Amino acid sequence: MEFSVGNQGEEPGEEVGYAVDFDEAREAAELHAIIQDLSFVTQVCDELENRLLAREADAQDEDEHTTADVDNHIDGSLWIAALTTYGRCFLRGIRYSLPESLFLRTPGMDYTHLHRYYMNIRDKHVAHSVNALEANDAVLRLSRRADGSLAVEGLGMVYLSLAHPHHSEVQQLGSMAGYASGYAQDAFRDASKRAFEKAKSLSQEELNKLRSYEFEAKEGFVSEESAKAMERSRRGRNRKKK
Repeated sequence: MEFSVGNQGEEPGEEVGYAVDFDEAREAAELHAIIQDLSFVTQVCDELENRLLAREADAQDEDEHTTADVDNHIDGSLWIAALTTYGRCFLRGIRYSLPESLFLRTPGMDYTHLHRYYMNIRDKHVAHSVNALEANDAVLRLSRRADGSLAVEGLGMVYLSLAHPHHSEVQQLGSMAGYASGYAQDAFRDASKRAFEKAKSLSQEELNKLRSYEFEAKEGFVSEESAKAMERSRRGRNRKKK
């Protein structure tokens, strides 16, 4: 298992690695996480768009072109990963979330309808199995006897699901994520400035009470092997700082 480490903003050295959790610092940290999520979305969309364009080019060069199941699964996984990560940047919860109104900040350009379209796809298709873009049905195969009556010959199952959209929609989601990232980065810079000013106002007593920062994997959420991998990753980063 690999762990991703973001590097937006200034990474503290060993001598200043103390955990703070006041409101301004929490907001800056959560905006930083959102920036990492949106970067992930843009990169995944770029990869998926390139895969779909290559597939389209291959299809034009061949009379018949059949996409392997594994390719559809990989493409679908990339699409789900991008949509899910994009959505959590805007959904209200414990973490700070971006406002939908950010798509109104450019005069004369309203992207809220596009944003809502992708959020609806995420909420109503990716997150739930009962939706207009997926079919899970049982069908009978019937035959008619000589006397006109019907006989049941067999039972079959139908499963249809949208694996991924056209490459133009993938590119559009990536652009939406990039646009939102610009807003998040502006907000992050502002929050970081306020957090730094707040930190400088802390009393000596408050500073002395701060604990050295260490990430602790929550029991029950991370396996023992993953926790060990996290610790190795942390030690590796510390060695690079020295």
